[in-house]
Amino acid sequence: MNEHYDVVYVDDEPTMTTIFNQVVNLKYQHWRTIAFNDSQALFERIEAHSISASVWIIDMMMPEKDGIQIANAIRRMGDFNAVLIGYTALDPQVLGRSEKYNGALDLFSRIIGKQEGFIKVLASLQATVLRQIKA
Repeated sequence: MNEHYDVVYVDDEPTMTTIFNQVVNLKYQHWRTIAFNDSQALFERIEAHSISASVWIIDMMMPEKDGIQIANAIRRMGDFNAVLIGYTALDPQVLGRSEKYNGALDLFSRIIGKQEGFIKVLASLQATVLRQIKA
């Protein structure tokens, strides 16, 4: 069974997913969201086609499956309409020059640096989710 969410968030830092859940559940109670700290578990659900989302927020650097592997799995699933937002502690330009990420960043609709601040990320997320829900 494929469970569809408005937003799926994955970050290996439990503090980040806790903040995300608290803010989103308080401010956007009508959104269907889920957060993962285990990128391997999320990857397996994507590969099994048991989860889909309108918007994915993906930490780019995680220990088991990184953001590129998660994004590739989503695109292989055939979901080309979903918005993928990469989230990174590095400056996005630095990330783009990295050999590992070279060219793979095209899988994402946007790359956001953590230095942009979580509130700015949520503002961008709100606009994106609202567009996706109306589509």
